Amino acid sequence: MGEPSVDADSAGKARRRLRLAVVYGILVLLLAGFGAGRLWQAGRTIAQSMDTARQNFVVGLAARQAYDAALRSDARWPKANPALPHRISFYPPLARHRGEQGSVILQVLVLPSGQVGDIKILRSSGSAQLDAAALVSVGSWVYLPAFKEHRPVAAWTLVNVRFRLAS
Repeated sequence: MGEPSVDADSAGKARRRLRLAVVYGILVLLLAGFGAGRLWQAGRTIAQSMDTARQNFVVGLAARQAYDAALRSDARWPKANPALPHRISFYPPLARHRGEQGSVILQVLVLPSGQVGDIKILRSSGSAQLDAAALVSVGSWVYLPAFKEHRPVAAWTLVNVRFRLAS
């Protein structure tokens, strides 16, 4: 008697069942080795990383569009990049404890790259802590540079930083 013939369809089904068995085996080993809780946490971490990457892409795209618009219009003055937050997130604890409030007016040199090159205090808030917090925060901001003949150039701009305590 001859050997039974195996057609291509049943061979394909057998390979899919074997792959599925291997995947289930790997899943069982992962569950046994790491535990379901760790595996769940790893999945959540991956999902959060993908969400962060998507948000960074959206912010980067908005920043690029704002830069292109400033380039086309030949903007004479640097301005805040609308895609990036320009806010002071740190209120000095000593100034908060003392109830100090005020505004600091800064003159900021924006380089062609959009980075801050130099900062000068034009008008102090009257508090050394608030002035220092304004200098440090504004120094880390990124701007849309000024343009001349469709090329980015260094230029000065004024920034008013207000420190207000919540009532």
